[in-house]
Amino acid sequence: MAAVIAGHQALLGRIKLCFGADRATFERELMPLIDGYARFVHLLPATADNYFHTPGGLLQLGLETAFFSLQGTDAHIFSGRATISERRELEPRWRIATFIGGLCCELHRTLTHLIVTTADGEEWPAFLGGLAPWLEQRAANRYFVRWRANARESRGVGLFALVHVVPAEMLQMLGDGNTQVVPQLLASIAGVPQYREHNVLDELVRRSMALVVDRNLLASADRYGKPQYGSHLERYLVDALRRLAAGHSTWTPNRDKSRVWLGPEGVFLVWPGQRRMRCRCWKATNWSVSRNRPRPCWSCCSRRRYSWRPASTAKPGISSRRERRRRSKQ
Repeated sequence: MAAVIAGHQALLGRIKLCFGADRATFERELMPLIDGYARFVHLLPATADNYFHTPGGLLQLGLETAFFSLQGTDAHIFSGRATISERRELEPRWRIATFIGGLCCELHRTLTHLIVTTADGEEWPAFLGGLAPWLEQRAANRYFVRWRANARESRGVGLFALVHVVPAEMLQMLGDGNTQVVPQLLASIAGVPQYREHNVLDELVRRSMALVVDRNLLASADRYGKPQYGSHLERYLVDALRRLAAGHSTWTPNRDKSRVWLGPEGVFLVWPGQRRMRCRCWKATNWSVSRNRPRPCWSCCSRRRYSWRPASTAKPGISSRRERRRRSKQ
């Protein structure tokens, strides 16, 4: 494990400077989290053939996202309604929780996207513990990674691996005297949006991960061809759709001038209109994929053709293409 972490000493030094504490405090509070994450993911790649697909890519992705998430806490105020003394007490816990959220943002991939086996064909039980301890128990000096076909993103599964990365004492410390830090941390790792309460921690983690993935795709474009924009934005698009469905009257299904039509064949969206509405939703939340290039987030959507067809429960009389186009503009 010393050799695995040795390749990230420069990044660990930047994390220590950003944390703003002496070496003893850094070794006591953050290094156990980094060691636990490194022992769980070891040298696993983050994706099969996209961003951070080289050996150790998942560890690099977690450390970089955690660094930028921790750096972003300097410009945000957590627990704004609390008193000054309460905020002073909770501020260090928010910073550590944000670091954990960035570090474990893609932890679910070890449980859903890949299968690790030894040379003898024995499969790693990821729900029972980290990869490094399992390899040490079997004295294995190499392992093989096989990617699951058509694996779906299930971010909530990452909570089962969180107990093998974050010590229970750390979670207890984060939850002492408050009821906001741990719930927002778990919601961010599980990818569960909170509508009634603004999750600043999750916002920082999402921004940081989008920045890290975008930088990695640009850095590897000359070596591996054109970067695949939009492949890591699925959960943000789904979250925007959920927010629109929960807070906009024009997204009530099967109403006049509605953007959503529900029928026996499925759900149909008026694509041009809902695309503009989703842009407004993202601007309202002050979030964008890239500050310099906001267009790539929609390049993956504009390449596909989405058709709208009235279902049996929809309003009758809308069949011509011209009429559908007129309604979408309205």
